[in-house]
Amino acid sequence: MNIANENNWQQFIREGIEPKINGKIVESWKKSQAAKINPYLENLSSLPKISYKKQPASKQFFNEVVNYINTCFAGAMEDDSAWIFCDEDGFILKVRANSDYFKKEIQDMGIVERISMAENSIGTNPISFAMNKQIASTCSEAEHFLKIFHNYKGAASPIYNIEGSLRGYCMIFSKKHFMRVSTLKNQLLLLIQGVDRLFRLTRSRKRHDNLKTKVENALFEDHLVPTVILSSNGFIRQVNSPAMQMLEIDDESRNESSLDQIAKFTPTIKETSHNGLETQNIPMTIEYKKGKKVNVLVNRLPFYNSKGQFIGVSLQFYEKEKIQTKPQSTYKARYTFNDIVGITKGIQEAKDIALRVAQTNINVLLIGPSGTGKEMFAQSIHNSSDRSTGPFVSINCAAIPKDIAESELFGHAKGAFTGANDNGSIGKLEAANGGTIFLDEIGDMPLELQAKLLRVLEERKITRVGENTERPLYVRVIAATNKDLLELTQKNEFREDLYYRLSVTSIILPHLKDSKEDIPMLVENFIELYNEQMGKKVIGFQDEILERLKSYDWPGNIRELRNAIEFATMLNQGEDYITWEHMPGNLRLPLLYQKKLMEKDSIDPLDVERQEINRTETALVKKAIDLSQGKMNDAAKILGISRATMYRKIKKLGIAPYN
Repeated sequence: MNIANENNWQQFIREGIEPKINGKIVESWKKSQAAKINPYLENLSSLPKISYKKQPASKQFFNEVVNYINTCFAGAMEDDSAWIFCDEDGFILKVRANSDYFKKEIQDMGIVERISMAENSIGTNPISFAMNKQIASTCSEAEHFLKIFHNYKGAASPIYNIEGSLRGYCMIFSKKHFMRVSTLKNQLLLLIQGVDRLFRLTRSRKRHDNLKTKVENALFEDHLVPTVILSSNGFIRQVNSPAMQMLEIDDESRNESSLDQIAKFTPTIKETSHNGLETQNIPMTIEYKKGKKVNVLVNRLPFYNSKGQFIGVSLQFYEKEKIQTKPQSTYKARYTFNDIVGITKGIQEAKDIALRVAQTNINVLLIGPSGTGKEMFAQSIHNSSDRSTGPFVSINCAAIPKDIAESELFGHAKGAFTGANDNGSIGKLEAANGGTIFLDEIGDMPLELQAKLLRVLEERKITRVGENTERPLYVRVIAATNKDLLELTQKNEFREDLYYRLSVTSIILPHLKDSKEDIPMLVENFIELYNEQMGKKVIGFQDEILERLKSYDWPGNIRELRNAIEFATMLNQGEDYITWEHMPGNLRLPLLYQKKLMEKDSIDPLDVERQEINRTETALVKKAIDLSQGKMNDAAKILGISRATMYRKIKKLGIAPYN
């Protein structure tokens, strides 16, 4: 579509000819004409100004934005430009020019505080586009309805506060020779990203000041609770007496750099301390060097320095039970097909094939992008097979250093190489004997290892590195990849014979963007999971956010959604619903600043159906409560849901208590 030029504008204004240019420009020009705006208006000062009885809340908000510009954008902008900030109705609240002479230039045009930039006041301009579309927009030179703006260009966007509420509109306005309009838009988006990050950091600092106080008191407020303070890398900083007693730490081992050197923790202390989320009741198993095991629950309290940087955690251990057990395999699969949620065709087809193939011993190749749940499928296949009591061993082929990859997979004999275990070591394949091995990212396996793996699959025998003894191997292989293995075979980067050996059955896992109907179910499932883990009672997302979750493309797939829900649930401080304030920054901006999905005056074509579904669901829940005579555990069982989900539905549907 052609860009509007001066001739197009003149023909429209003087002759009423609609030029063949961007339709949104012509539509806005027509609205401007209908509002009887004088296209030759030379100064905006003749327009009426708004009077505020009290300073609008947006004024302070934009003062903080200007402070940010003064700090971060000083000297980075051309002199012939200015930042203009308007309230929700388009009235100018603040103007921040990048030079004194440009400030005077735009003041002489009447661009001053309390003047309206709305379409029905001054016609087509960047602010009017941003107001109409609620997205970042541009307007350049002759696209403006007023001729006095034809030597200028600009980019404008709505801007939101930390709670996700619209605070107004922000525009960068410049002379036409200053950069491309697309560059102006990028500058604007950089500002929005920076400001949003600033407000989130300010919020975090307030919360972390409170957390810091809690951490400082954590060691000594409750002398009976074993407490350890660790750096973000898991190094010991402080240990109180109950922790020394529980973890069997003496004065000598107290100087160890990591708790992981004192005992075996599952999950590891390094993994637990590296996470900056405040979390309660993390299940953990401690295995002491003498073989004793203890199950504990861990409360993690992160703390930060004055710059808001994560620097460590306080871990408080609550002993569940002491257990003395015989050594058991740590290679266990915990997921089953009941954990795989989804109703869309892609996920149902994948699940159906996986269920059928689980009853056989054939090899399986799982194909799908990162984050689609390939390991969950692999574990579910294992747990539904006759190998379910055997080990499930997972190995990421892309994560193993090349120089130890062979010994990691096949094991090694005593003294096989420098640094080898004195007693030798079994490899992952041998550890999976009698069960399943999951080879993730198989496309990244070195070619020389592929040849050896193929021989193992064909002969069902394995030879450790540095020895000649062949050992029988009874293992099922499930491999996974996010690459096109056939294409790699054509490039001689993957063995064709191994590809056909692995892909006896191929299961394709869909992108989340192709299964968006599953998002509400996944959201409910993950919220229930993290409510239980964190002791929260979150009902769900605000409706607007849930709609936007369904429109997002999810490049990280289900993993990205799950991580976002974990973060948002963690930030929730007892509110019923997850709001914009709780959303992680990397997801908050693309969701918050995307075009509104539904305008206020739009009609929901499925409104009648949605209301009918709500009525049916309400009737089912009420019936289950009546049948169980108000016993919520029994009512939840009737509906096939958890007790926590039952209570959330009661609250969501507004159902009165059983009488």
